[in-house]
Amino acid sequence: MIRDAAKKSSRFHSTDLERPLTQVMAVPSAVCHTPDMTHIITSPCIGTKDQACTEVCPVECIYDAGEMYLIHPDECIDCGACVPACPVSAIFPEEDVPAGEESFIARNYEFFGV
Repeated sequence: MIRDAAKKSSRFHSTDLERPLTQVMAVPSAVCHTPDMTHIITSPCIGTKDQACTEVCPVECIYDAGEMYLIHPDECIDCGACVPACPVSAIFPEEDVPAGEESFIARNYEFFGV
């Protein structure tokens, strides 16, 4: 039935049904994420724990880890919504974690057992 509807529509081609959806439609990069990408919360969060990041996260992947918040690497969709929400600029894409803050990458993964 879907195949028949696609054949009748001028917007689709029969080859579209054989390709992944991301090749057929323009999908925002926040939706097409790499599973091993995540954001990392660094030292400025320690003792601050302002909840603004947790309030804007669309997938609720930011967890209370005691003295700070941490982002679950398997749940993060790498959308970046938390970055501008953080009042102490503690959140970075993993590949952009500042020098001297790299230990927070390991801390993040170890907390979640990943």
